[in-house]
Amino acid sequence: MKKYKVAICDEEVDFAFSLMNYMNGEKEYPCSGVAFTNEEHLFHYIKEQKVDLILLGEQMEVELEGDTKILWLTEEALKIQTGSVYKYQSGETLLKNILDAIEEGRERRLSVGRQKDCLIYAVYSPIGRCGKTNLARGICANYMGRSLYIGFEEYGSFEDETGISQELLYYMKNKDEGFHVRLKQFSIQEGQSYLVPSPRCYLDLRMLEREDIEWLLEQLKEEGTYERIVFDIGTGSLFDFSIFSLFDRIFIPTLEGETANRKKENFLKFIREQEEYVWEKKLYFLQVPNTNYNSLKMEEYVSELFREEKAVF
Repeated sequence: MKKYKVAICDEEVDFAFSLMNYMNGEKEYPCSGVAFTNEEHLFHYIKEQKVDLILLGEQMEVELEGDTKILWLTEEALKIQTGSVYKYQSGETLLKNILDAIEEGRERRLSVGRQKDCLIYAVYSPIGRCGKTNLARGICANYMGRSLYIGFEEYGSFEDETGISQELLYYMKNKDEGFHVRLKQFSIQEGQSYLVPSPRCYLDLRMLEREDIEWLLEQLKEEGTYERIVFDIGTGSLFDFSIFSLFDRIFIPTLEGETANRKKENFLKFIREQEEYVWEKKLYFLQVPNTNYNSLKMEEYVSELFREEKAVF
């Protein structure tokens, strides 16, 4: 069960810490509390850690950025308004009110994410030198500032000098709650596109499991920052073909010629032998023009591709 994290800051310090201890001791309720003695310590904490709810004393004068829900603690039962809760009630009732507030805020964020209609693509090919990476980055360039490229190649097309891809893998494996706070730092801005380079060692990708990819996609969709997310997947770094079912569309660049056709047919034969290949209907085979991802020719090709997508996909 997911544990919700609640930050507590109240003028009555003993109350804040007593509530934290009660919350952390109640196994029936999926909440964990962190108490603070003043606003400054609270600000520092929420800059580094994601919390699901902030409980604040009604005398606190604070200005918080972001969309984390705030629930005010009022000392008078007759003054309870929307967004506030009476602090001197039974611990069990108070926890129920806290959970209700968290769920209300979570539903609001999820509905915003759904409205943005984030689609997630994979670009993969069993055929080499077919324009796979140029297509992946060309798609991202088509959605300027609203797309994210994620490299899952054996050997990336650009250097990860900061180590952000390794840090992202760490968060994926550990399902770290700090992911939302660090999201912007996981990508490099190049022009109007955001990029996550491939890891320095593709064997690290093969340590991932399907549930790790599912977790990452859930986090990205819930965040609602991007309209299109494109995974550039190399043949050597692909660890589980079933992950293709997680994508909205899988683009498969091909080439003309007998050898390329044989590879395509063998690829299709292989996936049809798998226990679950319902994602075959998501495959889209195409021939990518021999041009750079940021060229006018690629821009025109991708624009035409997505005009077709609206009509066909």
